[in-house]
Amino acid sequence: MEHILQRMKEFAIELFESQGITLHFQADESVKTLNLPMEQRKDFYLLFKEAANNAAKYSGASEVRVLIKKDNTNIRLEIHDNGKGFDPASIKKGNGLWNMQRRAERMGGELVLESKVGEGTRIQLIVG
Repeated sequence: MEHILQRMKEFAIELFESQGITLHFQADESVKTLNLPMEQRKDFYLLFKEAANNAAKYSGASEVRVLIKKDNTNIRLEIHDNGKGFDPASIKKGNGLWNMQRRAERMGGELVLESKVGEGTRIQLIVG
């Protein structure tokens, strides 16, 4: 996981700096030593990329926080922006959200999307 986390951080720095968005990236030490199967690592990384791209393209945020931690038996990935947010009930399920949901399911995890107009968006992946 240490290699994947490094790739995630490098991707996020390049993406958000080019948009003038401040990135806060935190990965717990306990996550770095995990050894996930190759397909899970791939889905974890690609889900992160999709969520980060969405935040950069659509949120209008000035800050994005990425937190990756292990609590009990779960790995938790959280991407939270301070952007304009949206009403989740009013969006059409595009390929991006559908792909993220599918990746979470393949990992045996759960994808949680929370957003409110004017309050930003938080996406959480919980894999146990």
